[in-house]
Formats: sequence, structure tokens, C-alpha cells
Amino acid sequence: MAVAGLPPKINTKNDPANSADEKILLRTLKGMLVDAERSKENYVGSGTYEDNLNCYRGDLRPDDTDYDIFYLNIIKPFINNMVAALTDSRPGMDMEAIKPSLKPMSDVLAHLMPSLWNLNRIQPKLWKFAHTTGVFSHAAFYTGWNNVDRTIIADVIPGNRFFIDPIVIESSSLMFGKYVAIKRVATLDELRVMYKSRGILVKSDVSVVPKLQSDGGAGSRDSKGIIDSPSMTELIGGKSNKGSSLEALPRANVWEIYFIDHQYAAGGQERAFPTGRRVIMSEEIILDDGPNPFWDGEFPLDMFDWDTDPEHPYGQSAAQELRSLQTSFNELGDGTIQNHVDSNRLIFQAEYDAIDEKDWQSWAGNKRNIIARLRKRGSDMSIRVPPAFGADKIQMSERLLAWGRMISGISNLPENPG
Repeated sequence: MAVAGLPPKINTKNDPANSADEKILLRTLKGMLVDAERSKENYVGSGTYEDNLNCYRGDLRPDDTDYDIFYLNIIKPFINNMVAALTDSRPGMDMEAIKPSLKPMSDVLAHLMPSLWNLNRIQPKLWKFAHTTGVFSHAAFYTGWNNVDRTIIADVIPGNRFFIDPIVIESSSLMFGKYVAIKRVATLDELRVMYKSRGILVKSDVSVVPKLQSDGGAGSRDSKGIIDSPSMTELIGGKSNKGSSLEALPRANVWEIYFIDHQYAAGGQERAFPTGRRVIMSEEIILDDGPNPFWDGEFPLDMFDWDTDPEHPYGQSAAQELRSLQTSFNELGDGTIQNHVDSNRLIFQAEYDAIDEKDWQSWAGNKRNIIARLRKRGSDMSIRVPPAFGADKIQMSERLLAWGRMISGISNLPENPG
């Protein structure tokens, strides 16, 4: 077997919940997900997603720097331009018949493909797919089928919402792994409609509404908008956030897991899951168990990593590549602008008692003035304007932008990316 010790198919329509076989299957699948999560964290890091998002949003400022006057987010336009270069061109679609008798069918399919492409909004979703990958370093594109609505599902899955077999080292080689899993959030009503026999057993365990300070906490949101969702490690230990009573629609985490299972059906002549096995489960309940419904037997995920890493399939984020340039650019920019602002201020320098105290207070009351009261005797009063500087700093800022264009491959980015 690809996964040792798995029980046969769980009959979710007739078998009672929490059977011995179901508990074994749940424990094994959760163990697989923990392995995948730990492997990913080893390469990506537990706080990387939030850090990448902060980079893209421009919320990346050193703790010891205020940037009181100048701050420009150059990461966002760089990533947006790179994504546009990837997705502006639409693919050409055509269908050729291998036999003359199939020509009428191929002509129909040639007209059907663009219609399905537009109906399911694939083009903007591909833009979102590339954009999510650029920000977070990797993402997946799910293509499936909704049995309830009888519609095609095309969905972008961010990197922290799907898990893959640690044996996979290339994003284009998911089919060589033994399992993939997608983590979603569904309302309890939705689960009861989709899984009539067991959906009613699912309990709310996730919140999508952040707690306000008036509720006793600030809340924390991940890149998919999910609040305080438990990790797989927490689920193994039995710890879970049981949602918020403030929400009108209670929701639960649901995992859709595809994996290879080589066990044979009764009689030992045929494989029980020739195209692979699919299990849909909540934290405590198997909602559906059966063969992979897709006839090709492949996982319904296409993974893309932004900047390929030779050791793992999770890539490197464009936001992280440009991070040091962003910091350096704003250090120079803020210092230059601050200096030019200061150059508009008059500096008054005089002996401490050179003028009356009332006059000192009058000069000091103007925030555009810089006052220097000297205790040294014999000093003359002087009023001077600080020398302006910045030409070399501006040149250095332009050089930083040029390096950014070189790193990103966007040579036609305007001189002012903001």
C-alpha cells in the first residue's frame, strides 16, 4: 500500500460514525497532514505568509525608523507589473480531430472551450493565481466539479491552505507524490446539504470574524481571511477553536484529501481505488470516502512557485526579494525629504541672554524655526539656512529602482513606480 494500515472504504451513508475503521483513517490522514505541514514549515517558516503580506502592503518599516515624512511602497507596483507580464496574453484555443469523422465534434469543442473559459472566469483567476504566487512564493489552482450545483469549480488556493507529500521537490511534479490536501471553510448549512447523512454531525470550529477589542481580543487573520484556525498539530492534540457565538453563520474546517491507496477490493482481483482515493473530512467526522472521481487519476491541483528553489517546491517570494531594496529606498527618501524640509527653516543662534526672554519665546513659537541658545559669552547672533543636500541621494534612489527592475525582469517600469 502507498499508505500502510488503511481500512477499506468507509460507508458514510450507512455505517455509524466514529467506528474503529473511521478512527484509524482519521488518525492516519491527520498524521499525513502533520508531516506535510512540518515539511513545509521547515522550508517556508511559520511566520512567512504574514511577513510576505506585510511586504506587499508596505507595512514593513524598521522599528527604530519613523519615516515621518516619506514612505513609498515599491514592492506592490513591481509585483503587479510582473504579474501583468505573465497574464496579459490570453491562450489560443483550438481543437483538431485525429480522424475526419470526428471533425464535427472537434468544431463544437473548439467553440465550447472559450465559452467555458469565460463562463468560469478563468482569466481573472489566473491573474489572481499568479499574483498570490508572487506575494506568497507559491499557490495552487484547483479544478474540480460540484456535484450539488453541477458546475465546474476553478479556485485559487493560497499556499497555507493546501498540503502536499514531502517527497515532492518540484511544483510541476505533484503527480509523483502520494497525497495532496486542500483545507477549506464551509458553513454548517452547506455541509448538511452536501453530505446529508453526516453533515449534521459537524461542529463549528473556526471563526472568520475577528474579535474586536470590545469583545476581549484583537483577533488574527491569515492570508485567506480565516481567524484563529487550528493547525493540524493542535487537532492531533484535541485542541481547537470552537468558533464565535457572535457569528450569524457557524462554520467548520473541511479537508479534501487525495491519496494513493493500492489495496485490493474483496476477492483480491481488482484494486479498490484504481484512480486513487478521496476522503472529505471535518475535524472529527469522515464526510465522504471513495475513489478519486476524476478519470485520469491525477490530483486536481496545479502548483506554481514564483522563484524556483532547487530543494523544495515552495519557491521564493518576489516580496522578499525586493524587501531590502524597499527598506534602503525609503531610508534614503525619508532622509532626503526631511533634509529639504529642514532647509526651509531658519536657524537662530545667539548667546543665551542676547535678546529678551519674550523675544526668545516668540522665535521659538514658530515651528519652522530652529533655536540655538548659546551660554558662551561673546557670541554674536546669527541667522542661517542649513545647506540642502540630496542630489547624490536621488541618484542612489534611482539606482535602487534600476536594481529592482533588473531583479524583477520588468525593464519598462516607469522611473516613478508609485
